[in-house]
Amino acid sequence: MWISIRVPPAPWEAFGLKVAPITPNTGRHPRNIHPVRWSAAGRPWDIFDVRHDRQAITVRPLTADEGALLRRLRLASVADAPMAFWHTTAVLTSWPVAEWTRRARAAADSSTDLIMVAQRGDEVVGLVQGLTPPGRPWLRELASMWVAPQVRGQGGADTLLAAAFDWSYRVGAEAVKLWVAPGNLAARRLYARHGFVVLGGPEPTTSDPLVRTFIPMLRTLYPAAPRR
Repeated sequence: MWISIRVPPAPWEAFGLKVAPITPNTGRHPRNIHPVRWSAAGRPWDIFDVRHDRQAITVRPLTADEGALLRRLRLASVADAPMAFWHTTAVLTSWPVAEWTRRARAAADSSTDLIMVAQRGDEVVGLVQGLTPPGRPWLRELASMWVAPQVRGQGGADTLLAAAFDWSYRVGAEAVKLWVAPGNLAARRLYARHGFVVLGGPEPTTSDPLVRTFIPMLRTLYPAAPRR
């Protein structure tokens, strides 16, 4: 017998993201992560997948014309976990369409900026962004890492990280850095499992002592790939 229940809409649904049924998880994380194939553009990090019972979670770069998708994903991530990100909903909603378009175009086939999205079938279920800090061409920073709740535990975060590491290595970076909220223990365990180490105590996002703080973590990429 099947029982149907109604649940209130989740916050990320307000931004156009679909909630799919949760599928069983059968073995996860590094052993299930592997590159699948080269894309037509010849970039080996275009497609990764994670195997589970029904559909594979794949990762691909955001395209230059997907500014609207980037906006939906960022707003959904902040609605889901407002304390995990630097930007607030108020800040993100204040950006004009042109700003989202600019960001999508800047990350398209770039060696300094990265935006990867995770998909399960036709459903977009996560993203990760990468950037190059000013004056530090050897370093890449990851930001806005998020996986939709309905696919957590199925390897999507591992796959996004694997793709980000591959991109960082291929563009000549020697290390990857990120910032994580002190209370986000699941994310801290994920990053530690992928080789990140804590650099120090929590640091505020600004000089304002009332502003939230984040812990810096670093992962080296040795041996470093030749720089372009």
